[in-house]
Amino acid sequence: SSALAWLRCNAGGAACVATGATGADYTPVLADAGSTLRAQLTPANGGTSGAAVRSEPTQVVLALNLGPVVKAPAVDNAPWMSGATAVGQTLTAMPGTWLQLAATFSYAWLRCDALGAGCAPIAGATATTYVPTAADRGHRLVLSVTGALLGLIPSTAASAAGGVVA
Repeated sequence: SSALAWLRCNAGGAACVATGATGADYTPVLADAGSTLRAQLTPANGGTSGAAVRSEPTQVVLALNLGPVVKAPAVDNAPWMSGATAVGQTLTAMPGTWLQLAATFSYAWLRCDALGAGCAPIAGATATTYVPTAADRGHRLVLSVTGALLGLIPSTAASAAGGVVA
């Protein structure tokens, strides 16, 4: 008889490890989030095993497909920036309030036109503080905050555009 095993692999379908499941059906679990899955069939011929055959990898398992245990963090109050929008003055990122606890936050500061549109990330501006430079003068800045719950299912929220940098 043949042996079936379910494997948890990286997003590219490689570096697989056994999940421990051997049934014909497999229901993804929290540990599978961010991974792909493969079925591996090892034929047995008269007591000796033949070469294992693997299925193509599934699409990356998303944590939001695992049921109500894990949800993307949702923003209750949008992020904002504290401080004067002037060259040389320090702005501080305030992540806002999130309905679910976001275990980690990452930040991006964006430079927009004078109307607060056409925003683009400022190279290297990913800290909780940002000091506007001469390149920001006449532009508006926006703070973008990404919250992730245990490293899974990130959500991003942006502040309103700040005042024109003086």
